[in-house]
Amino acid sequence: AERAAEAAKAELRRNELYLERVGREIEKKAAVFEREVAARKDAVAAYDSLALKHRALEDDRDAARADAAASAKRSAAADDERFALEASRRDLALQVQELLQSGERRR
Repeated sequence: AERAAEAAKAELRRNELYLERVGREIEKKAAVFEREVAARKDAVAAYDSLALKHRALEDDRDAARADAAASAKRSAAADDERFALEASRRDLALQVQELLQSGERRR
């Protein structure tokens, strides 16, 4: 009975040592796991930040394109007006010449 009790104590001690070793390994792995989780959270936060910056840059680009299109439209309208005014100027110049010439003929 004494041998059985000592064998049981020895078995119990081996089991306790084994559980302690397993506990230490779990603690080590838990620390590694926590670092990996933190690194993944940091990566997700960095990605989210970049995604927001990317979206803002896309919005800026779209606004710049819209401004460029509006500027091109205003430029084309100004060119059209300039051509129309130039045509009117030439027409008025001809009319003035004709009036001057007809006035000279009447003298």
